[in-house]
Amino acid sequence: MAAEAAFLQAADTLLRADASAAQRSEADVWLQSWRRSAAAWPEALSAVAARGVPEHAQMLAAQTLRTKALLDLDQVPANEFQALRDNLFALCGRASEGNWPRNVLVQCALAVADLAWQIEWFEVLDVAVSEWSKHDRYVGALLELASALVEESGHPWFWSGVQGIHGVGKTGEVLRSWAALLGPWLEACSPYTSSAIAKLAMLRCLRAWIRWVPPSRNWIQCAAGCLNVEGRLGDEAADLLVEAAHAGVEWPDSHGHLPEVVCLAVAPLLPTAIGRPSSQLASRALRVTIEALEPMLPAIVSALMAGHADARNLLQALVLLAEEDVRSAARFFDRLAAYLSKLEARQLVVVEFQEIFQRSVNALQQEAARDATDLCIAASRGLGIKGVVQILCGMPESSGRTRALGAVLPRKPVGDSSCPVEGWIWSQLERCSQSPGTPEAALLRHAGHWLVCHSSLLSSSITALVQSRSDEAVYSICVDVGEAAASCVPLLVAAALGRPLLSTAAVLAAQGLEADEFASALDILVGGCILSSAQDPEEALNSMAHLTSGLRGLDRNPKLGAAVVHAISRIALSTWEAILKLECTTHRGVPDAAWDVLKIVLAVGHAALPAGGITQLAEVLSTAFAGSTGPAAAEALALVLREFGQESDAVAPLSAAVSAIFSSGMSMGWEAERGGQLRKEGEDHLAAAWVLWERALRHSRLVGRGICNVQAIQAACMALSTDSPALGLPALGLLGGWLEEEEPSSVEIVQEVWHACMMAVHGIPQRDVLEVLPSFIEALRDCREPPESLHDIISEVFRDCCSTSTLRVATSTLLDGQERDIVVVVDGLLHCARRLAACRPRKASRQIRPFSVIVNVS
Repeated sequence: MAAEAAFLQAADTLLRADASAAQRSEADVWLQSWRRSAAAWPEALSAVAARGVPEHAQMLAAQTLRTKALLDLDQVPANEFQALRDNLFALCGRASEGNWPRNVLVQCALAVADLAWQIEWFEVLDVAVSEWSKHDRYVGALLELASALVEESGHPWFWSGVQGIHGVGKTGEVLRSWAALLGPWLEACSPYTSSAIAKLAMLRCLRAWIRWVPPSRNWIQCAAGCLNVEGRLGDEAADLLVEAAHAGVEWPDSHGHLPEVVCLAVAPLLPTAIGRPSSQLASRALRVTIEALEPMLPAIVSALMAGHADARNLLQALVLLAEEDVRSAARFFDRLAAYLSKLEARQLVVVEFQEIFQRSVNALQQEAARDATDLCIAASRGLGIKGVVQILCGMPESSGRTRALGAVLPRKPVGDSSCPVEGWIWSQLERCSQSPGTPEAALLRHAGHWLVCHSSLLSSSITALVQSRSDEAVYSICVDVGEAAASCVPLLVAAALGRPLLSTAAVLAAQGLEADEFASALDILVGGCILSSAQDPEEALNSMAHLTSGLRGLDRNPKLGAAVVHAISRIALSTWEAILKLECTTHRGVPDAAWDVLKIVLAVGHAALPAGGITQLAEVLSTAFAGSTGPAAAEALALVLREFGQESDAVAPLSAAVSAIFSSGMSMGWEAERGGQLRKEGEDHLAAAWVLWERALRHSRLVGRGICNVQAIQAACMALSTDSPALGLPALGLLGGWLEEEEPSSVEIVQEVWHACMMAVHGIPQRDVLEVLPSFIEALRDCREPPESLHDIISEVFRDCCSTSTLRVATSTLLDGQERDIVVVVDGLLHCARRLAACRPRKASRQIRPFSVIVNVS
């Protein structure tokens, strides 16, 4: 009783509004420790079953039982399994009988299901059906347990691991045997007399078992009737109907009839939904109907060809409801158009596609439907470009009409001047080029391949867009037309100052000029960036980043390469000066744009180096590392290493810069004075310093040698042991570089690295770390003599979740196995650790009192 009272007090303190932060923290620590203890088994059972327990405490105790059934079954002696299962089963029945909160019932059912799968209690559903199916007060328990059994099958955190013991085939065999028992009972249940709560549980159960027990027509009809119900019941009904429709496609032999059944059940609701737009019934009915109709497209088209009125009425209803779920409607009509196109039968639904297109244009006019563009495109595929233009011609001029034309505009004109369709499109493009607003700019943005065929219209469009500051449209057009916009280069160059997209567009267009003209235009663009750097260095750096991005790769162009290299050299010099100005005057750190520029200019080579060469560049990069853009500076220095790391005159300055950044990163991310602790606020800088050192070893024979020290190795081990997301891979990179160095290492350091690797596995590392860890462990074994205490290290980390024999096999494999064998061992240890992931720190006691003294909850 004292333990139960302590639990209730802690649960109350944790959720009490007037409790202090210190009191809540203390209560949370106590509850976590209690939930990991063996004593929590009987005490949680008692707390759930006791009268007068507050709902939040009852829920917390039920969650504890489920968590322990999933993760802590090794605390229970095997001869106590039957007593545990009987108590949990009885508790589940009592929760249903006493109308306890549904969440408590669900947690109890999950606990029973997790236990049943792990101890191979495959008779659990037989017992539940025989004891609970005849009494209405127990139906909720039966439904929740049935749902939990199928949802929890093969859970990766199981103590035994059902997949490992029985295999996938055995699991499927068990589920099929349960389905044979459960199916007739579900069919016999009357869906029309059940309460809303019972219906919700039944629909959830049917959805969970849909793979093995196809829902009957009665239950499909019942679910359709629930679509108009507010809240969870209506949502659950819609989800069941959608999954039933999908099941008909996935398993056609056993479930192939379901899409038609769903469609027949929901279609009669569509007229009602049309009369109630923007209602839950309208959106749910449309979504379900479309999901059911997609696999039935051949039958629908056949019915249309045969002249069946029901098929036509169904399509008309979908058209009227299309705006309730624009994305689903667009997908359906797009697939319908594609299917009709294959049959050359698009004329069958011309009227419907015309109405869909008109509705999508109205939605674009109001800018109310973000996905209306997709619906517009789907309708155009059903009508063809001529049909679309006929509709647009008959509409008054509006932003919706302009946006619709932009969505369906053909990629390029056919070239038939007598074609009225093309003539109308050209007239619209000319109109938009005169005074482009937002809709007109959106149309012109997609019209590059048209404008390239009409040079005067191309020039006037770009001019108008530049004047209206529609820079994205200008850039998009220049991407499409390229050299054809060469006549617009003077305009683009003149307007490019402070407008980075226009700089890039000017570079694209200027490639159609002669080399001298290109060089002149490029000089003006670079000069504008340099001029602006005197007033606003940060803005200038952004402009330089866009400009150099547009120049990427052009240095290898035979005609333009010399001008590009010269321009990049000037940009590098200006970037260099802007960096110095920011460092000396603003003290705000260097923006990322500076490093973006350097990454490009460094790839060009020596010609791009600013005055002062490698020495000054390395000094500035190492100085900038302490600021907020330090990681970007380290990355830029890594590029310098890649380009110049093999040159003898660069070794000294680069070594000094790498050493300075390494030391700075360690001081920012590692606190050696207090016994060695990682600083969370310095993780990014520490990771950047480690990555830079590893790249220095890769790109240069001399740079970076002798920098890695014992403190760095200890920090890397700490990062691995604590599973830091930001430091995991950089730590392995640093330790990999340490393995390549020839200096001998002490036994203690090697032991610490092995211990860190095991702790990394124990902590369930990130996927990228887990992929690299086995190969690193093999390299560690081969490059450094494994310690004699390796088995003790592994046992210390994993003895709370692995048997002695498993640990012995793991040690032997790590000492003698190949990489593929090490991968298997790491996966096995990881599986043992994963089931305990929610239970850190590890359980101190593995004993449990006999279940015979647990309160009888039956």
